[in-house]
Amino acid sequence: MRATDASLHRLVPMWRGSRSAPFQLTRYFTATSLVAVHEAGHITLTNRFANALWASRFALLVARAQSIPVQACRRIGANGTAAELAGQAPAQQACLSQVRRQVMSLPGFAAADASARALMRNTAVFKIKVYDLRGLTVYSSEPGQIGEDKAANAGWKTAAAGNPASELVHRNRFSAFVPRRRQPDPRGKRVARR
Repeated sequence: MRATDASLHRLVPMWRGSRSAPFQLTRYFTATSLVAVHEAGHITLTNRFANALWASRFALLVARAQSIPVQACRRIGANGTAAELAGQAPAQQACLSQVRRQVMSLPGFAAADASARALMRNTAVFKIKVYDLRGLTVYSSEPGQIGEDKAANAGWKTAAAGNPASELVHRNRFSAFVPRRRQPDPRGKRVARR
């Protein structure tokens, strides 16, 4: 047995007896690399999506969505004790459901939805989300998510500031927020999620 093997042999029993597992460097770097690779792929897909559909479908939809007020929904659950906030949750959900109906009734929404679904067909993309700079989900290929308020979401905040944000959220699932900017845009930045 070499000296390094003997040293390792003495350390292993300490690991087994400790309450916390040893830091697994390989697992850490594997996960970090996975996030980096997926994040680069998300940026590429977001650019592809934006190049294909932003100017023709989504820019006007996001601009029109600015007329839909969301502050009232935010105020419903903003103050009070935990019990009071829990009691306000149904009212806030009803308010956001109204926002969803308003967004989906905007001129151009159906055409944007059809175009996004056509672009996703025969790809590995399973969801597309588009937010405005208020944090409002203006489009999602999962209709129940339209009208959601993500202004407090850390991933959305990071992307709205111009930086991609990704995380492994559950086994076999990946979440990414990617800022999308082309030339200087008078309407500001737009945030897309894949």
